[in-house]
Amino acid sequence: MKIFLAIVFGLFITVEASPEAQLKKRGSNRKHKIAKLQKGKTFASKNKYYVFLPQVRIVKRNEFIFKGAEKLEEKDDLTFYLENQTNGSNPSLVVLNKETGQLGFISGTIEVTLHDIKNSQAIAKDYNIKLKYIVTLINKCFYSLNANKDIFSIVEKLKTDKRIKSVEMEVIENVAQPH
Repeated sequence: MKIFLAIVFGLFITVEASPEAQLKKRGSNRKHKIAKLQKGKTFASKNKYYVFLPQVRIVKRNEFIFKGAEKLEEKDDLTFYLENQTNGSNPSLVVLNKETGQLGFISGTIEVTLHDIKNSQAIAKDYNIKLKYIVTLINKCFYSLNANKDIFSIVEKLKTDKRIKSVEMEVIENVAQPH
């Protein structure tokens, strides 16, 4: 009887310690943490729906994470972490893909399709944004924000401009996972 219990107990430990079990547990914890987070503005970009996560920050993997912060996920050279208290840092624009559950971030680049490409410079001046480059063949411009600009309000204003056909925020979510 004692031998049978030892074998059963040994198998239980082996199953629990398997990499698959650890990944499943980690995924469950991640989903639970994300479900409890404060949710910000919901928006669409390139036919995908995202929700802004104001409590989540992103840094390069080896950078300092503030005291009281909890690591949420690592992707490539990036660490997403939950900030439990405000520390005065500039918020990262971390988002959650509502369909896939993947974390990503808003790069700060705005993709704009114009009715007339000749308006590209005027739009940059009117909204105090920087024109990065132009694709004249398809009337498309790429703009970046100056520091401390609210990308959501800029995008909403651009969408009402009669010179503009469409506006999209660049969201980066497909970052390589570490092995």
